[in-house]
Amino acid sequence: MPEQMSAEFVTVFQPALALVLLTFIVWVYMYIRRIGWMRANRVHPDRGTKSRAEREFPADVAASSDNLENLFEMPVLFYFATVVLYVTATTDT
Repeated sequence: MPEQMSAEFVTVFQPALALVLLTFIVWVYMYIRRIGWMRANRVHPDRGTKSRAEREFPADVAASSDNLENLFEMPVLFYFATVVLYVTATTDT
């Protein structure tokens, strides 16, 4: 791979990789918050339906879940645009 190509690769995909890392961090944070709340309130993971359990979470615990859902909606277009920019070589380095 030529030197210019690798610099372009880093330039294009670095923001996408940062977004992947952010998504992973929010995912871990969500589970830490949920498991902590469930242990504190003695809620068994198999109790009830998913929607019922989600209604029981307080707003501050549910906020991380909402944030994770948002990180799986619009960023898909961002990932697609990143690949298109790289494939068509239409970036400034």
